[in-house]
Amino acid sequence: MRQISQFQHETLNLLCYSTSYQQFAYKDKLQTMKFLLAGALHFLFLHHLRLVVSRVLPWTFQSLNCENLGVCGNNTRQQLQSQVRILNDSASILYDTYVSRQGFDKSVDEICRPTGIDFPNFHLNGKDKERMVELYKVFTYMNTSLGNITRDQSDLNPEARDLLALLNNSSAFIRGVISNLTCRLCKKYKVTDVDVSYGSSTRGSKIFQKKKRGCQVLRKYVHVIDKIAQVEVR
Repeated sequence: MRQISQFQHETLNLLCYSTSYQQFAYKDKLQTMKFLLAGALHFLFLHHLRLVVSRVLPWTFQSLNCENLGVCGNNTRQQLQSQVRILNDSASILYDTYVSRQGFDKSVDEICRPTGIDFPNFHLNGKDKERMVELYKVFTYMNTSLGNITRDQSDLNPEARDLLALLNNSSAFIRGVISNLTCRLCKKYKVTDVDVSYGSSTRGSKIFQKKKRGCQVLRKYVHVIDKIAQVEVR
């Protein structure tokens, strides 16, 4: 069977290579995934998000580039809720697949305990505008973190195609979430700048530290995305 290019067809590539993902990829979710990934992803904005993956940046003031946003559409709320639901459904599978590919010979619970993982805060209660800003911070942080993990795993486990497919697919959905959050912040709430953090990079770290950091981040992500999935976007 001819191999499908991962970067051209991330969703199909995931279905081909990840047997774990097939456990929850029901037919209706496949249709939703196809619709969402074909949604309003803005090239210039997403290109910027990919660039920050390779840099170690502290908290910084980021422009949402609202003037170049383009057409957002009227269904960003529904898209956000669907994207977050799918990310939540796949988070535990991503974490378990990651752990299984690292060859840890010690207690996984001890190694992966997310001590010192500085995710931006997110509160279930509060006004919708405040929560949208917090969500933007969380997903911007996670976009960079997944980029770092994907880079490390591409070097350390290039044959783990199921893991790399899950990482790439999750990153694509997270960028979709950021795109829809940008639409809502710019169009509905007139927010043009957000104070964001990109977290720390593992570039130059020892192999075990790279594996440990990725495990810690993904374990924290499982908890955070489950919390976010409880929020109803207004």
